[in-house]
Amino acid sequence: RSGVAAGRSLFGPAPRGRHGSVAAAFRYGGVGAIDYGAASGVVAACSLPRKGLPPPAVLVWDWRTGVCLQAVLLHPLPPAPPPAAVRPLRFPIGAQVACRMGAWPWLHGTVADHHVSHGEGGGVYLVHLDRGDSCVVPVDHPDLVRGVAGGEALAWNERAQAMEVAAEATLALHPSGCRLAVGMWHAGAAAGVAYSIGFGPGRG
Repeated sequence: RSGVAAGRSLFGPAPRGRHGSVAAAFRYGGVGAIDYGAASGVVAACSLPRKGLPPPAVLVWDWRTGVCLQAVLLHPLPPAPPPAAVRPLRFPIGAQVACRMGAWPWLHGTVADHHVSHGEGGGVYLVHLDRGDSCVVPVDHPDLVRGVAGGEALAWNERAQAMEVAAEATLALHPSGCRLAVGMWHAGAAAGVAYSIGFGPGRG
């Protein structure tokens, strides 16, 4: 089986231009999702999910020329946090969490300490479990420890060097090429939001 790959340079809005806020959304965290509509000849991309999962910034390009046709920001950007000198932990002392204990299901408990020694090794969290004992979480990863007391889970964004909401984005273009659907879903949870966004002449 063989195929042909085609590439295009896609030009975004100028950082100091009319759509500078859209450029800032993509510059901060990169592209969350992208799709190409062969029938319409357009490419669309959205920015990464943000806290509260508001509508993302969206860019639409003409595939043939690479020219940006639309730059849309439906929700204002929050101030960008300063880059962290050291990667912070997701959960403060006192946070209610659930820990995965080998073959056991998720066990609930409370973060009691950070960066602890344990036997011949150590871990990032000491958690006092609700069942009466304690555990040490070796690394700060959503597969091992997650929040349970409401709010949104966080994940480390390597590009932004900051903690961001732990969510993923998906994007699908309508065949007409004038509407797209964006879904944003919390990691490890059956919860999220979907947006239908129109674009074209007179929009943005």
